[in-house]
Amino acid sequence: MDPRTWVDQLFTYGPYAVLALVVLWVAPAQLKAFRQAPPGNRTQQLVSGFIAVGCWLIVFGMVYYIYLFWPPRTVYLGSLGTHRVGALFFSQTPQLFIASHPLEGSNDRFRWEYAIVTDPHNSEKTFEFAYQWGPNDDDHADFSFPLDVLQKRRINLRPEPGHPENLVYDDDGNPATPPKTLQRITRAPAPRLRIAHAGMIGAAHAETRQAVDKSVIIEWLASSNPNVRAQARAQLRKTSTEELRQMLQTTGLSATARQQIEAELKHRG
Repeated sequence: MDPRTWVDQLFTYGPYAVLALVVLWVAPAQLKAFRQAPPGNRTQQLVSGFIAVGCWLIVFGMVYYIYLFWPPRTVYLGSLGTHRVGALFFSQTPQLFIASHPLEGSNDRFRWEYAIVTDPHNSEKTFEFAYQWGPNDDDHADFSFPLDVLQKRRINLRPEPGHPENLVYDDDGNPATPPKTLQRITRAPAPRLRIAHAGMIGAAHAETRQAVDKSVIIEWLASSNPNVRAQARAQLRKTSTEELRQMLQTTGLSATARQQIEAELKHRG
């Protein structure tokens, strides 16, 4: 490693660049200086030995620091398919990022893609998103990518011909094999009792999942914005059954909010 270039690498690789500098240049240089110290110069041996040991202690400390606060990230990339104008996707998980761009040669179709960025500290086992395929309030469904499936293969989704409400993908890459349907979210996940760590590429930070006030959730459920309603449904899945029943007793509860709360209760059986 050329120590003259490590400052440039620091901006690209963060603490990994510092670790590489110490492991590949600083620590070996100090260890070599300790070994080359004159046998009769006890003071120089002690000083060189102290510096060499300190360098390697710094290495172990940095490894621990990186593991806790800057762990290596895994990125899962894929496609949500090509859809006509009006179809929308919304992420319901902080680690899931969704983007769209116009399809070349078409003025009414968009290609949607996703990226999931996760790290070893992430406790998420599924990554949830909402799919709005039509203009009506009930033309929506919530789906999730299971982590164990993402680890096995790249998932490229597409709408099922004749049934745009269904999302399918090739399970084995063989065109002769019937496509597999991505399952909708049909039950509430286990309550999240611990703080989950989320981060963006190049910066690590902890994010506390705080509960949203129930009155706010009810307001979101009645919103005309499908993204706001999608985030509200994600909050419903974190709410206990008893709290959901209490929300149904809210004075002035809109029909749209009631329908979504009742759907969540029905999913739980």
